[in-house]
Amino acid sequence: MGCCSGKEKTSVGDEQELRRRQQKSASGTASAPDKGGSIIEVKIARAKKAKLLNLESSSIRDMTEVQDLEGLKALDVNQNDIQEVVMLAQSRETLKKLNLSSNKIKSFTTESVSYTNLNTLNLSGNALTALPDLSGLSQLKELYVSRNKLKSVMSNLPPMLHTIDLSHNHVASVAPQLLCLKKLSTLNLSCNTPLRTLPSDLAGLVELKDLDLSACSIVELPPSLFTDTALLRLDISRNPLTEKDLKAMPSCDAWLKRQATAINKKIQGGAVVELIK
Repeated sequence: MGCCSGKEKTSVGDEQELRRRQQKSASGTASAPDKGGSIIEVKIARAKKAKLLNLESSSIRDMTEVQDLEGLKALDVNQNDIQEVVMLAQSRETLKKLNLSSNKIKSFTTESVSYTNLNTLNLSGNALTALPDLSGLSQLKELYVSRNKLKSVMSNLPPMLHTIDLSHNHVASVAPQLLCLKKLSTLNLSCNTPLRTLPSDLAGLVELKDLDLSACSIVELPPSLFTDTALLRLDISRNPLTEKDLKAMPSCDAWLKRQATAINKKIQGGAVVELIK
């Protein structure tokens, strides 16, 4: 899930601006800039007013071209060749969505993402082996770090997080830092093949409703998952633990009752969803 969803198409206005710049450059002594570079310049110029910038798949290698933009609200630079995360100091208090997915980032510092009002951070599809302390991002609600090289999440996390995607990593255990997120409602741990179970005490995850454990190596689940959380949807497909094993657990009764109540009340937008995979 990108923070600036969908590809930004070059508008008629962008094309007109591009031709104008090329004609102006061709009439002078300097050679006309290449089309790709000119489109980036046009988008950056427009972002100064719109405060939204999409440079998806623009073949950029760093963030220097956008570093001095003021008041940005959303920045999407996914599918590029960026290796280093650079703080946009002029947008520290305004940036709310940052999409750095599908780049070549191996690490980043807390300072490089210290935006006062950032609520969505997407770093999926990079080469991260660890996360820095993110607890200072007090407004962060969504964190996407799938398809990296994470073995655990030992850093402190923001208390307001309600969605975390850790799928397609190498996570072998759920760290205590995750267990105290009282606002967390959606947790995706799918495709972490070393993961065999969850911690015995999950009482801190009081708002957890959606848990994806598909394609892991789950052999057992703690009773507290069903009795101490608000769990509604659980995916355990493609695991040693089967649906039959799950339903045989005494603690599962509380969850099954909650599931039936949820369907009867149609609390998910009136749609009956499959809560057990």
